[in-house]
Amino acid sequence: MPDFSVNKFMSKADNLGSLARKHKFTVEIISPKALTTGLSAHAQSKAQAVSGSINPDKIEFLASAASLPGKSYATTTHRMYGFGLQVPYEAAYEPVSITFLNTNDYSPRTFFEDWMANIARIGSYNMHYYNDFISTVKLHAWDDNDNKRYSCELVESYPKSISAIEMGWDGVDIQTFTVDIQYSWWISDRQSENTWKGERPKVTVDPVRGATTANPHER
Repeated sequence: MPDFSVNKFMSKADNLGSLARKHKFTVEIISPKALTTGLSAHAQSKAQAVSGSINPDKIEFLASAASLPGKSYATTTHRMYGFGLQVPYEAAYEPVSITFLNTNDYSPRTFFEDWMANIARIGSYNMHYYNDFISTVKLHAWDDNDNKRYSCELVESYPKSISAIEMGWDGVDIQTFTVDIQYSWWISDRQSENTWKGERPKVTVDPVRGATTANPHER
């Protein structure tokens, strides 16, 4: 007979570390190479931005909303004897949205404007090299005792879009804007290392041809 009492429910949740809170999160942003070029090795190691740009650790605390990334697979239908089998063939990652509070010096907005300006130049419309404008964005979740419980890393990330800031005389609300972060893939510190580390297939020698061949199905 199942026990639907609240005490039993909370007891089971406490055994799993208690229920996670939505508001206990932080965002960590590492400046891309395009914003750190020309600095000393010491400055680059601290991810400091070039003169006129904003150091991201000064604005990270202004992230008021964020979402942990999802993952899905695009599939194709493989038909066998009258029924269709949905077979995955590639992973799909949707952008992660992060909302920031704006300040009177417009530092949060300026940082992402600078980052996007280093993806494509406004005057020439030339795109920069991919490796120069990608970076890393990390999302951390904390418990009620301020212990870090989960970390997620958006690999090869960059701002895909910045939302408009609505202005008007009809209110005194704090300005906010949302940045959509695109990335190649994401990993979390809770995943098994083998699920995200690139595994090379075993290489064997063809005894007839004498050539090396890789069999991706052998592990």
